[in-house]
Amino acid sequence: MGTVLLAGRSALVVDDNANNRRVLRLKLQGWGMTCTDVGTPQEALALFAAGRTFDVAVLDMQMPVMDGAHLAVGIRALPAGRHLPAVLLTSLPWRPGPGQDELFAAVLTKPARAAVLHRHLLDVLAPAQAALLAVEGTGGRRTGDLPGPVVSPLRILLAEDNATNQRVTQLMLARLGYSVDIVADGHAAVREVSRAHYDLVLMDMQMPHLDGLQATRRIRDEVAAEQQPYVVAVTANAMIEDRASCTAAGMDDYLSKPVRSADLLRVLTSVQLLVGGHPTDVSPGRPATDSPAAASSVDEREERLRQRLADLTDPGSHEDDELLAGMLRSFRLRAPDTLRELHDALRASQGEDVERLSHSLKGAALNLGADDLGAICSELETHGRSGRLTDVGPVLVRAHEEVAALDPLLGRLARELSATSLGTSTPG
Repeated sequence: MGTVLLAGRSALVVDDNANNRRVLRLKLQGWGMTCTDVGTPQEALALFAAGRTFDVAVLDMQMPVMDGAHLAVGIRALPAGRHLPAVLLTSLPWRPGPGQDELFAAVLTKPARAAVLHRHLLDVLAPAQAALLAVEGTGGRRTGDLPGPVVSPLRILLAEDNATNQRVTQLMLARLGYSVDIVADGHAAVREVSRAHYDLVLMDMQMPHLDGLQATRRIRDEVAAEQQPYVVAVTANAMIEDRASCTAAGMDDYLSKPVRSADLLRVLTSVQLLVGGHPTDVSPGRPATDSPAAASSVDEREERLRQRLADLTDPGSHEDDELLAGMLRSFRLRAPDTLRELHDALRASQGEDVERLSHSLKGAALNLGADDLGAICSELETHGRSGRLTDVGPVLVRAHEEVAALDPLLGRLARELSATSLGTSTPG
């Protein structure tokens, strides 16, 4: 029914990247919309100056000469575009400047998933019917049985220094209908929360320069009461004393790594209820199995990897497939380098470096479903933290063996995902 509500509506797409325009055009046309796409803001302004009208505009933020926000201002200045609703697509955090609070009906993080874009277009072009669909989609009542209209998703900040973990969390949030701003250390997290209001901060515990506990203490001490976010610790350490440290620092909740969709959805639901809104009605992926203590067979490794990848993506989402393929390729390149750095740190008896490198590799491995490697890295991390490095050699050998066993499997999965994203089949 949602697609029927968009049929016959007209959209203008403005993006300097021809492939991006093609992807958006196909999506919109697949929903029955008519679509005009242009590659420069100047072409878009010329259309409005000539009197062309559209039901909605989808604008890219990063364009040469004029960005999406300035283009939206220019469109609103012309009679044909004065009341045009616009959706901004951006790969970087964007905050409205003076007078820009009402500039966009929605701001979505690139790559925008089809389901998320579709929902926002419905909210813009058929708000009453979209609200009705939201009620019907929960069995005749809204999630939590709360009164009032459906509200926009939460404003979320992720503080995480590991690039793989950043991408995984961004994928999971996007699948649940949320966008996220990302910073790589505690200092940046404090700075961002001081500058703008966030409903939720997902705070990694181990970051350079200022860790999650220190950053949270500063946020609680330095940020105004009305701007305080809900802060959730994200950590691989699950000991009771770690939870107590999080609470003492002012954190509101706790997520264990690797973060699962069901756990993340629980946190998002809690925060959405606290701010007076309604949770996004998205079912999490299938539950993951517990991490094994012993080495697994190739079939078991593959099953856990596939389960984790399925937990991160929407079925049939080509954008997700290609992004995950890139993550797998990146892991294959970086894991051997990290092991070499670990070997050098071990030879130099640098316990802190052993702990840091092991923690980084552990997080990346667990986020992809490589649980055996994650367990080995956890052992290495413990040795590094304690400074007991005399017996680490055999553990590091096991890590090398596990990375070698994973490599061909990750390569095959990456090729499968890339082929799926291109609509082709992989050779047997």
